[in-house]
Amino acid sequence: MDILEELTATLASKSDDFNLYRESLDLLPIGVAVISSRIVTWANKKTVGLFGYDTLSEVVGRNSSEFYISREEFERCGRECYPNGGSTFARMRKKDGREIWILIRVQISNAINGRALVLFCSLESIRKLCSKFGGGCT
Repeated sequence: MDILEELTATLASKSDDFNLYRESLDLLPIGVAVISSRIVTWANKKTVGLFGYDTLSEVVGRNSSEFYISREEFERCGRECYPNGGSTFARMRKKDGREIWILIRVQISNAINGRALVLFCSLESIRKLCSKFGGGCT
């Protein structure tokens, strides 16, 4: 059972709450994904767009290693963020093959049966925020 199925079952009697939850995650300015055994089981709209995909179905079911620029980068990030969670910058790959730098934050969540909740924010987005608020990000 994937995370959406679990949430659906839990919130079956509160369908309005469930829809609000999903819509809220899609409004976030950062990517959010649930990863189980290295497979993407769910992602919000920002994650889909950040990596250059058009639909959620193109992302769900993929091995998370496919989003990294190389196997070495995937393994390095894994050492830094698993099994206890953590953060790192990673060289990742868009659908069209272009490289993108992403700040990754991994949290292993008991609320979703030990799966990884992963947050993604592009370096470009971070720079835009710094510029907008007068910071000196370079």
